[in-house]
Amino acid sequence: MPAVIWPLTGLDATDADPATVERQAIAVKIDNSTGVNKAIPQAGLDQADIVFEEYMAKGGWTRFVAVFHSDYPEIVGNTRSLRPMDPYIFGSFYGTIVFSGAASPTLRDALALSDQIYVAEDLLNCRPTFYQRSGKHRPYSTYVKLYEAEKCGLARGASPAPQQFDYAYPDDAATALVSGVPVSVISLKFSRTQTQHWRWDAASAAWLRFQGADAHLQQDGQQITATNVLVLRAGVRYKYHDDPETLLAGTDHGTGYIASGGKYVEIRWSKADRRDAFHLETLDGTPVYLLPGKTWVELLPAWGTGEVQVLSFDATTITTSR
Repeated sequence: MPAVIWPLTGLDATDADPATVERQAIAVKIDNSTGVNKAIPQAGLDQADIVFEEYMAKGGWTRFVAVFHSDYPEIVGNTRSLRPMDPYIFGSFYGTIVFSGAASPTLRDALALSDQIYVAEDLLNCRPTFYQRSGKHRPYSTYVKLYEAEKCGLARGASPAPQQFDYAYPDDAATALVSGVPVSVISLKFSRTQTQHWRWDAASAAWLRFQGADAHLQQDGQQITATNVLVLRAGVRYKYHDDPETLLAGTDHGTGYIASGGKYVEIRWSKADRRDAFHLETLDGTPVYLLPGKTWVELLPAWGTGEVQVLSFDATTITTSR
């Protein structure tokens, strides 16, 4: 294990500026609609250390909670609204969550969590953080200047980012490599409109992300990649009319899968409360170790959406739900 690691990737930070290693994590809500009004391609998403993909009801699209720490890109976007589960996804990071807009009940409940730090366009706080990008129309034109968001978070008392997952040293001790099954393609059908794919690329030792048949590219032309793909199954409830909430906090036995290095293995997960990190273990109770690097967390609904979700490995269906 390196003497110093980046807490959200587990990569070697021995030569990094200590102040940078100890800075806050910043989460940005990013849209992923792919219909007529496309939110893609995004900017900065490929530089996040950890990304959570969450189910959305309207149109069946997904959105991201992208968490930045080891790298603060200059611009991130486009930025969209806060959802009921976001403070529970990000609560264990003790940093700043940035968003543009929120339904009134969702914003009310979020602000009641007084220990959470929010930077929001509609709260009229930290306005230099946001700008409208020319050539795009609302709600797809709002982008974030991450260093301005950093200033706002510091002013409100954001804490250094704590480690979220356990990492393997050396690499071949990673849980999926030790006991996993080889896999080339992971497919996740979130809804009738969105199916995501991760394809293992041995040459780059990374998972390549696709949306439908198309490579998921950023505005700079870079394809999204990940070292680890973590699939967590969780129920969904409709808290406010058509606003879904992925149920995470208080879960003591959720199911899931971890894929690293071209292999996958079934796991269990738990999260005691909002401020607790996700705890991962194998089916026999052994702690799960990820490969050092970027992690994508796919919050695939286990029930409650009213439409079909499917998880497949190499075209073999592992589980379905609705």
